[in-house]
Amino acid sequence: MKHVILFLMTFCCALSIQAQSQIKSGLILQGGTGKIQSVIEPTVLEKISFYDISYNRNFSIGYRFHIKQSGTPIFFNVDANLGIKSWQARFEYLNPNDDASNPYYDILSNETSSKYYLVSLAGTVHYSIYKGLSTGVGLEPTYLIWQEGEDSQNNFDLPIVAKLAYDFGPFELGINYKYGLMDLIKTDDVQSGKFREWQFSLFIPF
Repeated sequence: MKHVILFLMTFCCALSIQAQSQIKSGLILQGGTGKIQSVIEPTVLEKISFYDISYNRNFSIGYRFHIKQSGTPIFFNVDANLGIKSWQARFEYLNPNDDASNPYYDILSNETSSKYYLVSLAGTVHYSIYKGLSTGVGLEPTYLIWQEGEDSQNNFDLPIVAKLAYDFGPFELGINYKYGLMDLIKTDDVQSGKFREWQFSLFIPF
């Protein structure tokens, strides 16, 4: 319930701002990669000699409302996105005696891959530095709505978003960093998994 309230608060803030502002809107495309800050379950650590949790890539498509009040360098963006993240895990198991009675004798290594499909609503505040150059910061409440591969026991994340962008007029190019605060990855093997992401973005107003 608290996650729904957070979504509604973000949306209501956007509506209150836009009532006295100039607005342009359009398509927003974002994609990139990053890393995963992970903690493995202690019982799993006892059975393995090596593990790797790696983040492959991400992509999202959405719609942006660009809200600016005249006479001030400050403006706001509200992005509604549909996205996908892919990651994989590799474990190498201990079998020092080459013992066929070892339950992991036939599974000396195991590799799995997962895809997460997400919906998010990002709210960011920006400051115009020089001409079209701007920087911004905000939050992006994110829901995991569908997954392929290993299931997560969590479905919500709240990344802190930092942005640097340049507005060329017909389009805007930017780079984003997203610092996930929640364990979006939580499985039988992975006790905790938080996403750290870099993304390039393209905003096309129309």
